[in-house]
Amino acid sequence: MTSVRLLPKRRSSSPPPARGGLARTYAALSLAVLLVSLAVIGWWVSRQIEVGVVHRTAAATALYVENFITTQLQELDHAERLSPERTAAIERLLADTPLGREVVAIKVWGPGGRVVYGENAGQVFEVKDEQSGLGMARSSRTSPS
Repeated sequence: MTSVRLLPKRRSSSPPPARGGLARTYAALSLAVLLVSLAVIGWWVSRQIEVGVVHRTAAATALYVENFITTQLQELDHAERLSPERTAAIERLLADTPLGREVVAIKVWGPGGRVVYGENAGQVFEVKDEQSGLGMARSSRTSPS
């Protein structure tokens, strides 16, 4: 006859695994990934909105400047300096209209590097075409930057 010997069950020193341990771990990691993703996407969307608003405001302000300020600068086609009347008209546009709230500073350069209107008006600076956008200014274009 064959004899069967039964051995007692060994007890492990580690506690038994928690009930649903793997599912809880997966849920916790999924929650962490979701929160990090929400934070990153929220930051990106807010940055895109901010950039869009800045570009839209800059474009509207550049159009406003081109339409209203450049009409006051027409005499520069025949003179090197602005008349006091034209300077006062530009000052009124900057003080009494929404343009004054949108524009931080305006500086008008004439040919040869002379500042015609703005800070340091009347001074002449050495200006190179490739570093200042003077070519763009000579072609009567404006830039929102």
